[in-house]
Amino acid sequence: MGAAPAIPAMAAIAAPARTNSMKTNYYENKTALVTGGSSGIGLALAKDLAARGANVYILARRKDQLAQARNEILAARKSMDQMVEYRSVD
Repeated sequence: MGAAPAIPAMAAIAAPARTNSMKTNYYENKTALVTGGSSGIGLALAKDLAARGANVYILARRKDQLAQARNEILAARKSMDQMVEYRSVD
């Protein structure tokens, strides 16, 4: 058996400069519909979208948590003009 072939040395390649492919205001004036928005990941996503300028509608099964979730999202929104609505879908 012969020796394994040598692996050629790779030339150093400069990594491309990182660019933010998404504008920081991408979600402004857009509408997001978030299912499971009364708690957990859905609520965290809804708050993040509101903080980025989106109008947010949350859907969830638990009516008792929807109003509280709406208040949290309202507190996180970027502008007082943004809409935050909710609907129970059970």
